[in-house]
Amino acid sequence: MSIVRISDQTGAISNRSSSDLWDPEDWQETPRAHVFRAVFRGLNREDVLVFIDDDNTLQVSTENGKFMSKFKLPENARRDQIKAAMVNGVLTVTIPKEGARSPSVRSIEISGSG
Repeated sequence: MSIVRISDQTGAISNRSSSDLWDPEDWQETPRAHVFRAVFRGLNREDVLVFIDDDNTLQVSTENGKFMSKFKLPENARRDQIKAAMVNGVLTVTIPKEGARSPSVRSIEISGSG
């Protein structure tokens, strides 16, 4: 299941000048979460806005209005557990998946002699 980038009716990126900030392929899906990364050179966390709306759409934008990108989240996204962190201009948004569990591991005793 993938995350769909929302664009205008022509299929173009919603803000062409922002394409150098956020590569639409700069996300990965792990067994437990979807993880987005974006580089915002010269900006700090107060300059970047991340929110999710009622249509299950994640939006990342800057306060100055020079960047805005939206992604439609998959059905298995845990909206209540989304986290964002920004370190040295790199924004990381982690969206956990519903039903993602740690693998259950148990030790099995080996029987027999020798």
